[in-house]
Amino acid sequence: MDMYIHMSYCNPQGFKLLASNYLGIHGYHHLFGEIEGLLQDTEVSPAQVAEELMMSEDPDVALSGLVKLLKWKKLEAVVQFNPATDLPIKLLGNVNFATWKAQLVMLLNGHQLSGHLDGSISAPPTAIS
Repeated sequence: MDMYIHMSYCNPQGFKLLASNYLGIHGYHHLFGEIEGLLQDTEVSPAQVAEELMMSEDPDVALSGLVKLLKWKKLEAVVQFNPATDLPIKLLGNVNFATWKAQLVMLLNGHQLSGHLDGSISAPPTAIS
């Protein structure tokens, strides 16, 4: 019998517990605010967070690595769609252009990409610092 076990993503409370367990941080650290903000917008498992925290015993190094991971995951998750299924109406020239354009605009708006086409949003950085 197959069983499905739901494993949630790491949240700020889970992160604080992991930071306490792996790095011995029981209070505040100057990177906590940034990490907690990134965790609100990023899907990362507690195991991924723990793996990053184990990279160094120095809290500054480990937490800086976690910030880089979370920023990378946030950029990585910006666009994930399958044109074959998300754009079911195929362009047939002038016959259905308005309908095809409407579905494309909705898809781009849904992924917050329209600004990249009209220039109101600049391209993301090519490297994460």
